[in-house]
Amino acid sequence: VIEKLAASPEGYYNVVFMKMILPKKTGLDATMEIREMERHDLNDITIIAYTSNPMRDRRIRALEHGMDYHLILPFEDLQLKGILIRELEGVGPKEQYTKFGFRVLK
Repeated sequence: VIEKLAASPEGYYNVVFMKMILPKKTGLDATMEIREMERHDLNDITIIAYTSNPMRDRRIRALEHGMDYHLILPFEDLQLKGILIRELEGVGPKEQYTKFGFRVLK
């Protein structure tokens, strides 16, 4: 994830979906690396953590480490759509999303 973000053109990504457990590091460590990058677009990019662990302390740690949202699997479509609409609303034309038929554009 970090390598793809670093190699991308500025402003290419709007949202990062971060697993809490990654093969080589934790999602917390990866998020801290992203937040410390010297690119404005990545310093404040929306990071949505997802995990199957519903422990409250994990959610608090995720938010303390710079994640913006913490979703427990399985999460409801409307929950994710609400987050994406709220975060992407100002990014581009309204044709890129709708409340009831959200599609992700690359």
